[in-house]
Amino acid sequence: MFDRFRRSWALVKQSWGILRVEKGLVLFPIFSATASLAVLASFAVPIVTSIDWEKLSREDHKIEDQLQPWHYAAMFGFYLVSFFITTFFNTGLIACANERLEGRDTSVSFGLRAAGRRMPQILGWTLLNATVGVLLNMLAERLGWLGQLVVRLIGMAWAIATYFVVPVLAVEGVGPVDAVKRSVGVLRKTWGEAAITTLGFGAVTTPLVFLLLLCTLLPGGVLSIMSESALPIIVAGGAFVLVAVVLAVVMSTLGVIVQAALYKYAVTGAASGGFDEAQFRGAFAPKK
Repeated sequence: MFDRFRRSWALVKQSWGILRVEKGLVLFPIFSATASLAVLASFAVPIVTSIDWEKLSREDHKIEDQLQPWHYAAMFGFYLVSFFITTFFNTGLIACANERLEGRDTSVSFGLRAAGRRMPQILGWTLLNATVGVLLNMLAERLGWLGQLVVRLIGMAWAIATYFVVPVLAVEGVGPVDAVKRSVGVLRKTWGEAAITTLGFGAVTTPLVFLLLLCTLLPGGVLSIMSESALPIIVAGGAFVLVAVVLAVVMSTLGVIVQAALYKYAVTGAASGGFDEAQFRGAFAPKK
């Protein structure tokens, strides 16, 4: 556990060096989240208003009884659009990060233009990934617990195999199928055929969130009890949410920067942008 925290913390510091120079990169996850919320509202409102909530209050009535084919089509459409938005802005972020890793100045407008040029590839990847996701969900719903476990393992394997798809789309501009093949090829060439990811900022984010709780909600709750007023805990809750959102945006940006740097290392065989090659060599480990 400590080794994972140390490795994650090292990657946070190294990717922070890129973000410190190109502060505008944090705008990409902000754009992505804002657009996703707008899409969520546009899809959720007609679905929610079409449900008879009075019937749902009865014990013998389930929400599935009210769902029509257009509901499922709308939910699939929401998944498609949301994933497209995330991929689009991540493509722009990776394009900017790649420019910085190569020692060139970049900007948010550069990243947006780069993502715009990859629009057909992003759309193709969105359709491919959504199709795989829907098929896996259908299998999981129709199989028992053992089948569901197998489906989850297949999903994990798919996620690892496609880890470099977005960097490939951003840098090489190939189609979605070729991007998957390229992603698998890069992974095999650098870390071997049977590998699991050991990357992730969870080992750093979890302690930071716990520390944030101790610094905001805990004292806010104590002050509310002592003063017999809800104001301190409300203020503390607002501060917690605000800082948590900032933390999520920063960590999301740093994670995509690491993905771009890791892809560059896998292709060129050398770390750049202040990243430690030893950290990248241990990014994926053989399955036990």
